[in-house]
Amino acid sequence: MSIGGNDAGFQGVIISCAITAECHTRTADDGTTYAQRVERTINQTVGPDVTDLLEEIHGEAPNARVLLMGYPKLFSGRCEVITQLTLSEGEVGWMNDLARVLAERLSRAAADANARAGTNYVTFTDPRPAFEGKGICGSPEHIHAGVLTPTDGDMLVIGSQQSFHPKAEGYLDYAWAMDLTLNPPAP
Repeated sequence: MSIGGNDAGFQGVIISCAITAECHTRTADDGTTYAQRVERTINQTVGPDVTDLLEEIHGEAPNARVLLMGYPKLFSGRCEVITQLTLSEGEVGWMNDLARVLAERLSRAAADANARAGTNYVTFTDPRPAFEGKGICGSPEHIHAGVLTPTDGDMLVIGSQQSFHPKAEGYLDYAWAMDLTLNPPAP
Protein backbone atom coordinates (compact mmCIF):
# COMPACT_ATOMS: atom_id res chain seq x y z
CA MET A 1 0.00 0.00 0.00
CA SER A 2 1.03 3.58 -0.62
CA ILE A 3 -0.36 6.13 1.79
CA GLY A 4 0.56 9.50 3.25
CA GLY A 5 1.25 11.84 0.31
CA ASN A 6 -2.29 13.20 0.09
CA ASP A 7 -2.44 13.40 3.90
CA ALA A 8 0.78 15.41 3.86
CA GLY A 9 -0.97 17.87 1.54
CA PHE A 10 1.27 17.44 -1.52
CA GLN A 11 -1.37 18.92 -3.82
CA GLY A 12 -1.61 22.03 -1.64
CA VAL A 13 2.17 22.23 -1.40
CA ILE A 14 2.54 22.29 -5.19
CA ILE A 15 -0.22 24.86 -5.64
CA SER A 16 1.13 27.06 -2.83
CA CYS A 17 4.59 27.00 -4.35
CA ALA A 18 3.20 27.81 -7.78
CA ILE A 19 1.42 30.85 -6.41
CA THR A 20 3.98 32.08 -3.86
CA ALA A 21 7.62 32.41 -4.95
CA GLU A 22 10.03 30.44 -2.76
CA CYS A 23 7.10 29.21 -0.68
CA HIS A 24 9.17 26.78 1.34
CA THR A 25 11.25 29.57 2.90
CA ARG A 26 8.39 31.95 3.75
CA THR A 27 7.89 32.45 7.46
CA ALA A 28 4.53 32.41 9.22
CA ASP A 29 3.52 34.45 12.27
CA ASP A 30 4.71 31.65 14.56
CA GLY A 31 8.26 31.93 13.16
CA THR A 32 8.20 28.62 11.29
CA THR A 33 8.70 28.25 7.57
CA TYR A 34 6.26 26.51 5.27
CA ALA A 35 8.85 23.73 4.87
CA GLN A 36 8.97 23.24 8.65
CA ARG A 37 5.17 23.10 8.88
CA VAL A 38 4.86 20.50 6.11
CA GLU A 39 7.61 18.37 7.65
CA ARG A 40 5.95 18.70 11.07
CA THR A 41 2.67 17.47 9.55
CA ILE A 42 4.47 14.46 8.08
CA ASN A 43 6.24 13.64 11.34
CA GLN A 44 3.53 14.46 13.89
CA THR A 45 0.32 13.62 12.01
CA VAL A 46 0.90 11.47 8.93
CA GLY A 47 3.39 9.10 10.57
CA PRO A 48 1.29 8.33 13.66
CA ASP A 49 -1.87 8.02 11.54
CA VAL A 50 -0.14 5.47 9.29
CA THR A 51 1.03 3.53 12.35
CA ASP A 52 -2.55 3.49 13.67
CA LEU A 53 -3.87 2.31 10.29
CA LEU A 54 -1.28 -0.48 10.15
CA GLU A 55 -2.36 -1.58 13.63
CA GLU A 56 -6.01 -1.59 12.51
CA ILE A 57 -5.09 -3.74 9.50
CA HIS A 58 -3.21 -6.14 11.77
CA GLY A 59 -6.18 -6.29 14.15
CA GLU A 60 -8.57 -7.17 11.32
CA ALA A 61 -6.16 -9.49 9.49
CA PRO A 62 -3.55 -10.73 12.00
CA ASN A 63 -1.94 -13.11 9.49
CA ALA A 64 -1.63 -10.52 6.72
CA ARG A 65 1.72 -9.20 5.57
CA VAL A 66 1.78 -5.54 4.57
CA LEU A 67 4.18 -3.88 2.16
CA LEU A 68 4.23 -0.13 2.83
CA MET A 69 5.54 1.94 -0.11
CA GLY A 70 7.28 5.26 0.11
CA TYR A 71 7.15 7.95 -2.56
CA PRO A 72 9.40 8.83 -5.50
CA LYS A 73 10.89 12.25 -6.05
CA LEU A 74 8.36 14.21 -8.09
CA PHE A 75 10.84 15.97 -10.38
CA SER A 76 13.89 14.93 -12.40
CA GLY A 77 16.51 17.14 -13.99
CA ARG A 78 16.05 20.83 -14.58
CA CYS A 79 12.34 21.46 -14.41
CA GLU A 80 11.13 24.99 -13.89
CA VAL A 81 7.82 25.10 -15.72
CA ILE A 82 5.11 22.51 -15.25
CA THR A 83 2.05 23.41 -17.32
CA GLN A 84 1.19 26.84 -15.92
CA LEU A 85 3.28 26.37 -12.75
CA THR A 86 6.60 28.10 -12.40
CA LEU A 87 8.73 26.60 -9.66
CA SER A 88 12.22 27.64 -8.65
CA GLU A 89 15.12 25.19 -8.34
CA GLY A 90 14.88 25.64 -4.56
CA GLU A 91 11.20 24.70 -4.52
CA VAL A 92 11.75 21.69 -6.78
CA GLY A 93 14.66 20.55 -4.61
CA TRP A 94 12.64 20.93 -1.43
CA MET A 95 9.63 19.08 -2.87
CA ASN A 96 11.95 16.27 -3.99
CA ASP A 97 13.42 16.11 -0.49
CA LEU A 98 9.92 15.52 0.88
CA ALA A 99 10.19 12.01 -0.61
CA ARG A 100 13.12 11.43 1.79
CA VAL A 101 11.23 12.92 4.74
CA LEU A 102 8.22 10.70 3.99
CA ALA A 103 10.46 7.64 3.51
CA GLU A 104 12.06 8.15 6.90
CA ARG A 105 8.73 8.69 8.64
CA LEU A 106 6.87 5.86 6.88
CA SER A 107 9.76 3.49 7.60
CA ARG A 108 9.51 4.46 11.26
CA ALA A 109 5.72 3.99 11.17
CA ALA A 110 6.27 0.43 9.90
CA ALA A 111 8.86 -0.24 12.62
CA ASP A 112 6.54 1.22 15.29
CA ALA A 113 3.63 -0.95 14.13
CA ASN A 114 5.85 -4.04 14.12
CA ALA A 115 7.15 -3.24 17.61
CA ARG A 116 3.67 -2.72 19.03
CA ALA A 117 2.45 -6.00 17.51
CA GLY A 118 5.55 -7.93 18.53
CA THR A 119 5.87 -9.31 15.00
CA ASN A 120 7.28 -8.15 11.67
CA TYR A 121 4.16 -8.00 9.55
CA VAL A 122 4.99 -4.67 7.85
CA THR A 123 7.86 -4.21 5.41
CA PHE A 124 8.77 -0.74 4.12
CA THR A 125 9.88 -0.23 0.50
CA ASP A 126 11.56 2.90 -0.82
CA PRO A 127 10.76 3.36 -4.54
CA ARG A 128 13.06 6.35 -5.09
CA PRO A 129 15.82 4.31 -6.79
CA ALA A 130 13.30 2.76 -9.20
CA PHE A 131 12.11 6.23 -10.27
CA GLU A 132 15.55 7.84 -10.51
CA GLY A 133 15.56 10.21 -13.52
CA LYS A 134 11.92 9.39 -14.32
CA GLY A 135 10.06 12.10 -12.39
CA ILE A 136 8.24 15.04 -13.92
CA CYS A 137 10.52 16.48 -16.66
CA GLY A 138 12.55 13.26 -16.60
CA SER A 139 13.52 11.19 -19.58
CA PRO A 140 11.46 9.11 -19.72
CA GLU A 141 8.81 10.77 -17.56
CA HIS A 142 6.94 8.25 -15.38
CA ILE A 143 5.02 10.75 -13.22
CA HIS A 144 2.22 12.97 -14.51
CA ALA A 145 2.73 16.73 -14.27
CA GLY A 146 -0.12 18.90 -13.00
CA VAL A 147 -3.18 19.78 -15.00
CA LEU A 148 -4.46 23.16 -13.91
CA THR A 149 -7.81 24.70 -14.70
CA PRO A 150 -9.06 28.05 -13.45
CA THR A 151 -12.19 28.06 -11.33
CA ASP A 152 -14.50 30.85 -10.19
CA GLY A 153 -12.38 33.61 -8.79
CA ASP A 154 -8.61 33.45 -8.72
CA MET A 155 -8.19 29.98 -7.22
CA LEU A 156 -6.47 27.19 -9.16
CA VAL A 157 -7.40 23.54 -8.72
CA ILE A 158 -5.87 20.33 -10.00
CA GLY A 159 -8.11 19.24 -12.85
CA SER A 160 -7.17 15.56 -12.86
CA GLN A 161 -6.76 12.90 -10.19
CA GLN A 162 -3.72 11.79 -12.20
CA SER A 163 -1.85 15.03 -11.49
CA PHE A 164 1.44 14.33 -9.68
CA HIS A 165 0.74 10.58 -9.61
CA PRO A 166 2.54 7.83 -11.55
CA LYS A 167 1.84 7.08 -15.17
CA ALA A 168 1.38 3.42 -16.20
CA GLU A 169 5.17 3.09 -16.47
CA GLY A 170 5.49 4.50 -12.96
CA TYR A 171 3.38 1.68 -11.58
CA LEU A 172 5.87 -0.71 -13.16
CA ASP A 173 8.62 1.16 -11.27
CA TYR A 174 6.66 0.58 -8.05
CA ALA A 175 6.34 -3.10 -8.98
CA TRP A 176 10.10 -3.32 -9.57
CA ALA A 177 10.77 -1.78 -6.13
CA MET A 178 8.29 -4.18 -4.54
CA ASP A 179 9.83 -7.20 -6.27
CA LEU A 180 13.31 -6.15 -5.18
CA THR A 181 12.11 -5.90 -1.57
CA LEU A 182 10.32 -9.25 -1.63
CA ASN A 183 13.01 -11.05 -3.64
CA PRO A 184 16.37 -9.41 -2.83
CA PRO A 185 19.31 -10.46 -4.99
CA ALA A 186 21.64 -13.06 -3.51
CA PRO A 187 24.81 -11.57 -2.00
